[in-house]
Amino acid sequence: MTIITPGRRPTIDEVRAYYSRPEILNEILQAMQRWHVRFLPGYSRQSWVYTEDPAELHALMMQSLDLMQANPERTEYPYFRINWERYHPAHSWDKDTLWGYDFVIEKDSFLWQECFEAMLPVMDILDDFGVYYWLKYTGHHSLHLVIPAECFPHTLGPSTVPLTEVREAIYHRLMVFLNKRARQHYNEHNRHCPPGTNMPYSVNEDTGLVNTPLLREELATFRPWQASIYLVQARDFWRTVPGVAHGCAATLLAEVLKPFGEQARFYPPLKDDMTIPDEAGAAHILSAPFTGRGDVARQSIAGRDTTAHERRLAVWQLMLDPKEEELPIFIAALVDEDADTRWFVAEALSQVGPPEILPALLAMPHDDMAGACWVDFCVRHGEAAIPVLIEALKHFKSMWVSLPVDRALERIGAASIPYLKKLLDNPDSNIRKNAACILERISGTPTLDEVLAMSTRHNREHDAALMLGWYDDACAHRRLAELAQEPRNDHARRNAIKALLWTDHPDAEQLLRHALDDKNDKVRHWAQYGIELLAQIKRSTQV
Repeated sequence: MTIITPGRRPTIDEVRAYYSRPEILNEILQAMQRWHVRFLPGYSRQSWVYTEDPAELHALMMQSLDLMQANPERTEYPYFRINWERYHPAHSWDKDTLWGYDFVIEKDSFLWQECFEAMLPVMDILDDFGVYYWLKYTGHHSLHLVIPAECFPHTLGPSTVPLTEVREAIYHRLMVFLNKRARQHYNEHNRHCPPGTNMPYSVNEDTGLVNTPLLREELATFRPWQASIYLVQARDFWRTVPGVAHGCAATLLAEVLKPFGEQARFYPPLKDDMTIPDEAGAAHILSAPFTGRGDVARQSIAGRDTTAHERRLAVWQLMLDPKEEELPIFIAALVDEDADTRWFVAEALSQVGPPEILPALLAMPHDDMAGACWVDFCVRHGEAAIPVLIEALKHFKSMWVSLPVDRALERIGAASIPYLKKLLDNPDSNIRKNAACILERISGTPTLDEVLAMSTRHNREHDAALMLGWYDDACAHRRLAELAQEPRNDHARRNAIKALLWTDHPDAEQLLRHALDDKNDKVRHWAQYGIELLAQIKRSTQV
């Protein structure tokens, strides 16, 4: 009997079959022509790998999977990672052949939808500048946006400074530029450069879902279960850069390198990416090989003697087109021992569940995927879901519940405000603070006066220090300098030191040098980093 595992954690035999597909092997081999590829077998140290022989590549992966099967305690799947540094030729180790870097951007958050949504305004800005980019789902939470090295010039304007020598400064300036313009809320500074990126079509080492390249028009209909090894279709657009895209980021870099106060202050309106034509559909997935439904699926869920795998497959079949008459089946499966069965149930209920079942959803054993589904459920029902969410905000302490509750109230928006304001008088300080944070995110970026007022409250100084980085204003600069030397709050000093690098603060270098003697090692670390970064920025802007 062939085992088919929808969702996470496919069997080793299934992963063997996936990596034996000729089109997948071809994608990996083609990537090796462009990037340095690291192979991480999941049981020993990583190794660089280069081959042009598909049989050799296949044998390497099969050997790693055999060792994984022989050692059950090793749960990490073998996978491939690509390096941002681009050499010519790709497999050369000669530093003289370094000619560029890919720039990778992500927001790493608990819920995958939040990671996706935070990248939408970044895409809007890049589209306005005509910058070409790739998108890739990582197989867990994040969406990676990659600007290929070909899009960047080799030197900065008329200067002779090679981009490769000031890459960190350019990346910093680019991230500040994008974050200030793409901000949906004050706390989204953390669009950042991830520590690494798995290769497209490599399975995620923890989930077994595939690192799936996507087109922007596919984001609105994408769901993580579509990254199953059975559903992903190999496409070559990820590794191709149109000739017209070469050097297309030069105009963006010219704007990025201006002093912050001279940069164009445009904020492109957020596009409605959550509604796209049905015909865009799910072009990135193959036809599902197991789409049957009906009595067999229902009996498998209800049967006492079924395995977790059988129940998961049965729920998956029903999830693809859920019916209201199947609600009793889904509700009974909310407490299934299998996490992916619960995930698929939450997916189905987010489409057809009535508001009365929200308490049952909140009470189910949670993980990140299921939590993301019932955020969608709450948003679909809007104000009807708010009273239950407010009660959950007061009583649930588990991160698995509290973070999706916060996100659901935020996404419901203005209708949540009266309920949240009542919580500001709650005797529990944690509840008050949580309600205040959600209110701030609903109302958007606060005014400078509001941030300055917040910076005088001891328990909010560290938040305010980061938020002051939005404002290139004399009052903001003065308060930021005070927080950078605040003796009572290490966290506030560290955040103020980081925020100095997001502004044209006239005394930034002096404050950073003063912080080199700080008693807190993290403050000293960021001060040292900031001084080195300012030196690179100064060199890169001497055009």
